Amino acid sequence: MNVLLTGSSGNLGRHLRHCGKNRYISIRRTDLDTNSVAVPSNTSGILHAAFDLKLDPKVDPYQYYESNVGLTCKLLNAALSSNIDFFAYISSSAVYGKASITNESQHCRPINHYGRTKLFCEKIIADFCEKNGIKCEVYRVFNLFGGEDRFSVLSKLNHCIKNQIGFTLANSGKSQRDFIHVEDAATIIDSLLNSHQFDILNIGSGSPTSLIQIVQAYKEINDFEIIHVIRDEIPSSVADISRLKQLIRDPYFRPVISEILTTD
Repeated sequence: MNVLLTGSSGNLGRHLRHCGKNRYISIRRTDLDTNSVAVPSNTSGILHAAFDLKLDPKVDPYQYYESNVGLTCKLLNAALSSNIDFFAYISSSAVYGKASITNESQHCRPINHYGRTKLFCEKIIADFCEKNGIKCEVYRVFNLFGGEDRFSVLSKLNHCIKNQIGFTLANSGKSQRDFIHVEDAATIIDSLLNSHQFDILNIGSGSPTSLIQIVQAYKEINDFEIIHVIRDEIPSSVADISRLKQLIRDPYFRPVISEILTTD
C-alpha cells in the first residue's frame, strides 16, 4: 500500500519509512509550504506525522496554530481532491492534559499549546472525513524514546551528561510516564494502518515508569548532579491500551529501564 508520509525526517517518520508493510512516499517540507499538496498517483492514504516545533506559541500563537492546523487542512483538501481512501494522523498523549484516565473515548482537556493544537487537528480531521466519506485514524502516541530522540527526559539526561551540567528533577521524580521505544511505535502503527475499526487509538506500553526510576538507572552508569525543584506537573500519564490489545494480542514493548542499562 502506498502512503504519503509527512514528517518523514522526524524520529518516528524515519522509523516508519523502514517498516515493511507499507511503502511510504516522503514529502519535503518545502512542498508542504505551497498552496496545494501534490499527491502521487496510486496513493492509498496519507499519514500526517509532521509538526512545526520551531515556532514558539507564546511569542506568536497565530503563526503556531496557522502553521500546524493550516497544514492539516491543506492535506485534507489534497486527500479529497485525490480520492484518497484514508487519512491517518499522529496525535499525542498531550491531548489528555492532567487526566490520569486515558481512555480514547473520554473528554480531553489539554493544558498547553501543543496538546490543544493536536486536539484541534483531531476534531477537524474527524469532521472533514465524516463529511466526505474518508476513513480517518488518529494515533495518540505517548512518550517516545530511542532513535534520534531529541525531546524525552532520556534525551535531556544525555545532554546533561555530555555537557557535564546538572539535571533538573521536579518533585523528587515522583511523576509517572508511559515510555515506548520509537521502533515499537512505528511497527505498531505500520501494522495497523487502514486495517482496524477504531478512529482513535493510544500508542503506548501501558506501563508506568517514574522519572526517578529513569534518573536512578542513569546514575548506575553515569555521574551527574541532580538539581531538585518543586513545580506543578502532571502526576501520571499512562496509556490505556485496552483497544490496542484487541488488535494486537501480545504487543511487545522494550522496557525503558533495560534499554538505558544496555545502551553503550
